[in-house]
Amino acid sequence: MNRTERNELARKVRRLVHDVRLSAEVFKDAAERLLEKENAKLEAMPDSLSSSMNASHCEDAIEMLEEALDNAMSLADSADEIAQACDVDVTKGRISQRILCMAPHEPGGNETKSARLQLLVRPSLLSLLRLESRNQGCSVNQLVNDALSLYCKER
Repeated sequence: MNRTERNELARKVRRLVHDVRLSAEVFKDAAERLLEKENAKLEAMPDSLSSSMNASHCEDAIEMLEEALDNAMSLADSADEIAQACDVDVTKGRISQRILCMAPHEPGGNETKSARLQLLVRPSLLSLLRLESRNQGCSVNQLVNDALSLYCKER
C-alpha cells in the first residue's frame, strides 16, 4: 500500500469509528431512557400483578434492552479493534506508525542541478502535502520528489 492508499484507509477507518461511536451513543441514550421507563413500570406494578403477562413483557423488554446495549457497546469496541488492526490513530485519522521520508535522493552521475516541473493539484491535496511536509520536516518539493522517485523505482 502506498502512502495515499494508507491515508485513504486511515480516513475511512476514522470515519467508521466516528460514525459507529456516535450511533452507539445515540442508541445507548435511547435504550437507557427506555430501560428507566420499563424499570419504573415494573416497580410501580402492584405485587398482585408481579406474575402477570404485563410484568413478564416488562422483564422481557428490560432483558432485551440490556442485551442490545451490550451489543452496541461491543460494536463500538469492534470498530476500535478494526482501527487498531489497521494501525490507524483514530484521534488524528492518520496511520499511527510514522511513515518515514525516503532517504535523500542519491543523484546519479552529474545530477547536481534541479529541473522545474509545474504541477497542478487540487487544493485539498496541496493542503495534505503541506501538512505532511511539515510533519516530516521537509519541503513540499522534497516530499513530491521523494514520492515520485519512489513511484518510479517501484515500477
